[in-house]
Amino acid sequence: MVIRVSEMRALQPRWGGSYRAMEKLAADAQKYAAQNPKLVTLKGFPDVERGRVAWENKDTEGALRFYDQALQEGGDLFNTGYVSRGGLYLRLGRYDDALRDLDRANHLRPQEPGVLESLAYIYAHFKRPKDTLAMIQEYRTIAEPGPDLVNLELWAQNFDPGSKPGAANDGD
Repeated sequence: MVIRVSEMRALQPRWGGSYRAMEKLAADAQKYAAQNPKLVTLKGFPDVERGRVAWENKDTEGALRFYDQALQEGGDLFNTGYVSRGGLYLRLGRYDDALRDLDRANHLRPQEPGVLESLAYIYAHFKRPKDTLAMIQEYRTIAEPGPDLVNLELWAQNFDPGSKPGAANDGD
């Protein structure tokens, strides 16, 4: 699976590949899906890449449509699809949707620093400091947080229901 995912990423058009080549790799792998059900997820990679391109071109509706299609084709085990769509939801301020997708991604593949960081910000948005701290603590087990995440941690440790996440509370 790891080799096929690496090959899939190398076949992206931005690296000189094509969507057609990505789709062929995914289709060829399906004959082994009975032995490894995660191979079904390969079918979602071309649409994740299409979604990324749509988002870069500021086509939000197109990006969401491609991410939805990627998850439909890649199935419920498609972590990359959940991360991609969840990240877009987060950037759009659709926090409930982002939480659902990124929580699923974290369940499928725990300890991805970007997912943990995003979840911390989502929990802060919902003013859930304990959950925010839990995500940051888990993040710290695998990576060193940057200044923004440290500020978010300070906010959560000194939670004041009237404060904004990441904002200094006492002028410190």
